[in-house]
Amino acid sequence: MGYVILLIVLVPLLIAWAYALIDIVRRVDIGVGAKALWAVCVILLPFLGTLIYLLLRPASANMRAA
Repeated sequence: MGYVILLIVLVPLLIAWAYALIDIVRRVDIGVGAKALWAVCVILLPFLGTLIYLLLRPASANMRAA
């Protein structure tokens, strides 16, 4: 039973972590230095870094110039 609970918690965390890393790489509104800093934070502090990134990320970050 413990493994099921672990999977229920771990899988969404891994998805959020991967989403944050992919989003950092794909963003065009921040520079290379900021991308590197965010990536290091997300990699070294997987839960906290991902949470902070996703909370501080502007809502307009998905909008790109056409």
